Amino acid sequence: MPIIESEYPNTCCIVSNFDFYKTAKWIYKGLDIAVELFWTNSIYGRDLGMGSFILKTDTANKVINIELDGTFSEEDGLKSIQAYQQTINPITPADYELKIDCRKLNVTAPDVVPLLESCFVMFKNDGFVKVNLTLENNPILKMQLSRLGRKAGLDNIEIISAVTV
Repeated sequence: MPIIESEYPNTCCIVSNFDFYKTAKWIYKGLDIAVELFWTNSIYGRDLGMGSFILKTDTANKVINIELDGTFSEEDGLKSIQAYQQTINPITPADYELKIDCRKLNVTAPDVVPLLESCFVMFKNDGFVKVNLTLENNPILKMQLSRLGRKAGLDNIEIISAVTV
């Protein structure tokens, strides 16, 4: 694994490449701190123009949590779909609630909208108990996601606007 010197004193980063994300283990003053980072082109973090995602399964509470950040390209979208499919493969989605944190998500570009719509169809076909989307106070994104949810026939969708102060 390559070791990358950090811009911060007494730190470096050991990077591992996987199919759709990179993990990094930061070493600071002899302490190992494992951190999962999802990024595209930048060695010190995600390129702010690209989309990133984090998927977590909470089997105890029967919830799949997804955090979305940035602006998704078609490539980013395909990678997130691949990760999603790997996440739900071992479970029965009809027993789970899907919670998607869209607070840091940007409005989807027109050329990527069909891919996003296919995600909503996928959520419907997987049969989740409920699909919750949490947004910042972003009326344009809310309209876009609401329209795509209706178009996909996703009747159990709830869009929550979270206002940060």
